[in-house]
Amino acid sequence: MAKRLEPASRPAGGLSIVDLVVFLTVGAFFGHSLFKLFGDWDHMKVQSTELSIAATAQADGSEARSPASITVSSFANVEYNCEGTSVTETKASRIRLSGPLCQAPESAASDGSVVKTEITNQSNQISATVFTDTALNRFLTDYLPLAGGDNEIQFKFIYRDGKSQTKEIKIKKI
Repeated sequence: MAKRLEPASRPAGGLSIVDLVVFLTVGAFFGHSLFKLFGDWDHMKVQSTELSIAATAQADGSEARSPASITVSSFANVEYNCEGTSVTETKASRIRLSGPLCQAPESAASDGSVVKTEITNQSNQISATVFTDTALNRFLTDYLPLAGGDNEIQFKFIYRDGKSQTKEIKIKKI
């Protein structure tokens, strides 16, 4: 007859040596985590001191790290008033143009109402999307990218009778 193997005998408390080693290992990791969470205050004090030194250095005007964001707005609004060759300077990389729909010269058209407006940056050949409000007799564009330096912005007003009028302004990106 085959001999039946008896399971390993457990000590009187119910824990074997392997159970005790696993329990102590998990307990040591848990205890270490609690110590790092609540007991390692010296590490936290060093970080807060470094932060206060950096804040003091910035307040003094001495060299310190600067934010990555750019404080100059990269968008600007420019109002056009139907008069030619004005020069505007901006640090913005894109502009939104708005203004009245320029009426045709009296000698050019009998019906001086604008039916279409085209606006192009001649420096980079990019045309703006123009939104025309004929009820208010105004236009507004999307943001038009600027090239570095001088930008010649050409306005072309097309009238109901088919005639057109072209005007230009200069915007200098500095």
